[in-house]
Amino acid sequence: MFIFFVTIISGGAAYFAVAHSNFEKKSAAVLELKNNPVQEFPAVPDASDLIVNDAVLPEAVSSSDVATPVAILAVEKNEKPVLPKIERNKNPKTILEEAKSYAQPQIISGKYIDISLKYQNMVIFEDGKVLDAYQISSGKKGLDTPVGNFKIENKSPRAWSAGYGLWMPHWMAILPSGKIGIHELPVWPGGYQEGANHLGIPVSHGCVRLGVGAAKRVYDWAEIGTPVIVHL
Repeated sequence: MFIFFVTIISGGAAYFAVAHSNFEKKSAAVLELKNNPVQEFPAVPDASDLIVNDAVLPEAVSSSDVATPVAILAVEKNEKPVLPKIERNKNPKTILEEAKSYAQPQIISGKYIDISLKYQNMVIFEDGKVLDAYQISSGKKGLDTPVGNFKIENKSPRAWSAGYGLWMPHWMAILPSGKIGIHELPVWPGGYQEGANHLGIPVSHGCVRLGVGAAKRVYDWAEIGTPVIVHL
């Protein structure tokens, strides 16, 4: 019997010792929490003000699996994407095919002639669709072909240039004064036609030269009043 009471008293003392130890640990944890408050992370911007970058996001996880906030890269809505600049080929063998592919119509109703001084080509459009492209020779440095919006002012199957003493087949003026126009490679009084090897190179006195065949095609297709846009 005596041994039984001793056992009960010893067990009770051990229980109270363990309980007191747990109470002290909990008190210490509460005190530490009060002295070291949990840090708050910066607020995440409202999703309506952001556009998520094109990226593969991780699979969804439960809140218990997340140890730290997950940052999502974003850009402002008004930030425009930077598109790669396409530099077209200047090789005569491919330039016309690229001109047909890359040229964008600036007039989508009716006929219009688009002339690129940079790529030395002409693209003809009708109702916003590319019909064909041709190599040209524009004005050389110092006698540059003017840039801007023009129209066919007058036409002549064989105009004479008094200033240079030569013929300009399939002439189409783009200035009211008639000083600048589109025409076939010039022909000297003796019959020599110059400049076939200059197509694709700016060597003229300001006019836009076209090759044999191409000039007649454009001449027959374009009416007086057809818009002509010349750009770099």
